[in-house]
Amino acid sequence: MFRILFLLFVTHILPTLLIAQSAKVDRANVLFKDGAYYKALELYEGMDKSEKTDEAIRNMADCYRQLQKFPQAEKTYSIVVKSSSARPIDKFNYAQVLQINGKCLEASRWYSIYAKLDLSDKRAVLLASSCDSLKLFRSDSSQYHIKRLHDLNSSDSDFGAVEFKNGLVFTSARGGNKVTERDGTPYLNMYHVEFDDNKQLESIEEFKGKVGSKFHDGPACFSNDYKEIYFTRNEKGNKGTMRLHLFKAQLKNDEWYDVEELPFNNEYYSVGHPTISKDGKLLYFTSDKGGFGGTDIFLSRKKGDSWSSPENIGSKINTRGNEMFPYISAEGILYFASNGHPGLGGLDIFRATFDDYGNCIAVQNMGAPINSTYDDFALSVGKQTYTGYFSSNRPGGMGGDDLFEFQDLGQVNISKIKVEGKITKKTADNKEIPIQGAVLTLYNEEEKRLNETITKSDGAYAFEVETEKNYTLVAKKDNYFTERKKISTIGKSKSKQKNATTLSVESQGANVSIKEIILNQENEIEHVLWDYNSVELKPTAKLQLNKVAQLLKDNPNIVIEIGSHTDDRGDHSSNMILSQKRADAARLYIITKGITANRITSNGYGEMKPIIKNATTEADHSRNRRTEFSVIQIMQ
Repeated sequence: MFRILFLLFVTHILPTLLIAQSAKVDRANVLFKDGAYYKALELYEGMDKSEKTDEAIRNMADCYRQLQKFPQAEKTYSIVVKSSSARPIDKFNYAQVLQINGKCLEASRWYSIYAKLDLSDKRAVLLASSCDSLKLFRSDSSQYHIKRLHDLNSSDSDFGAVEFKNGLVFTSARGGNKVTERDGTPYLNMYHVEFDDNKQLESIEEFKGKVGSKFHDGPACFSNDYKEIYFTRNEKGNKGTMRLHLFKAQLKNDEWYDVEELPFNNEYYSVGHPTISKDGKLLYFTSDKGGFGGTDIFLSRKKGDSWSSPENIGSKINTRGNEMFPYISAEGILYFASNGHPGLGGLDIFRATFDDYGNCIAVQNMGAPINSTYDDFALSVGKQTYTGYFSSNRPGGMGGDDLFEFQDLGQVNISKIKVEGKITKKTADNKEIPIQGAVLTLYNEEEKRLNETITKSDGAYAFEVETEKNYTLVAKKDNYFTERKKISTIGKSKSKQKNATTLSVESQGANVSIKEIILNQENEIEHVLWDYNSVELKPTAKLQLNKVAQLLKDNPNIVIEIGSHTDDRGDHSSNMILSQKRADAARLYIITKGITANRITSNGYGEMKPIIKNATTEADHSRNRRTEFSVIQIMQ
């Protein structure tokens, strides 16, 4: 999906063969030249063999490449390059696809062929040499630990994550109803992720405020105090051409207002992918306004309340290829994506360092596992500089582009420390009392069992763990719900007491409260709230129902009922039908998470059991529109 933003930078001017063609070929070629690759490819693939001219086959190969269908692109380019009408750039594109598909020896040969055909393009020599330097780019593989963020990724494209307060903001195609002709995927929107104190996912919601439009929005960056946002928006330019423009907005009362264009937007070219320095004086962005290659990185300096004319940051960073997705760290290191510097294939992520005068000293490929033979881009660094995020379309994910988290292990000092806490239960007067005889098991991120203990009369436990790791505690006791607790030692420091290696209970939230199973007791599922007269599950509701599914997996001997309730608006019969549909929707969603159907029933109670009787405000009505579960059977 990042390619949609890339394609909006590029105007395709391609030669047309002066021969008679069918209406289908003409239509496909027009769509192709307009960048509507998804629609064009449908027509090309539906053509008879006699209709597929050299131009049509070449365009079809380009469609496959632009849509990231690299095996099909390789097969089609292999036909194109053997044609008498093959152009030098066709051989370059073929080499790039071969490299992405991991066929470096063949890619190097075709880069060399292209280099002899276009002596002015130095990329081919560099990229051919990069195929011979795979060992070098993979030599730092052990320096970085990466993790695909399954909880954040969707079946659509997700990319461009940056830190925002205690969470993240990223760009995604999820949930869009309107799709683009360029690749048949939804328009992009920005989403906000919130984490709890243990860095565990709490919610994912569409970003609030006046920063959304009917076309593409995102990616974005924030000022150091998070009070300003700079973001990319897709708008119509000259003659209806879609261009990327940059905007900024101010944060007021947790909402974004005063949206305004930046002065270097232009209807004849695109500007996007902003990143701002820690002091707010330097704004880097991507543009196709003219430079060394397709897209270059530019810099504007803040002077009072205005911005200077953009300046190209130079040929040490910008190449004849495409440079995009810049990110300037607090330390002044510029990270960016490029397909013009030597790399593993596709877009690779690079880091550029500068001297005190702003001159680029060196550009370094980040190497594997951050880079792959696929497209890797949009790296950002967290406030703790050894952690960050990037995006990639490498295989094994849920959608086109996925979000990843990384740790720079070269900067992490691993040592053993102790996490301790208590297993408790809450009494009727809200006091926590210790539980004896609870079995507590410690698991790592891969769900491997590391240790186990049984609590004594004080309910206390202690485990020795490593810093900069995530763990799961599972507490079990007969006739109690099994409880999971996420524990993170990432970014936690040792106690300042001499020779101490204990993380405080308060900083870790390491106490685990377990709840007694009481048959037919209603337990509200938090945040499973419904819009008026709607049966659609919201993203936040799905997160909470995931927890119910996990509870059923952790407690395989219980059978539950999902109960749904409406407010008292509407007639009784309609509310009963609506609540039953909501309960059924929640039940069916939980079943999709691997729960056997006979372990969960559903019932709609309409307006019969309000939490707030005689509700008058929308907030009160919303509280009454809720979903609960109760244990109706404990199997022996």
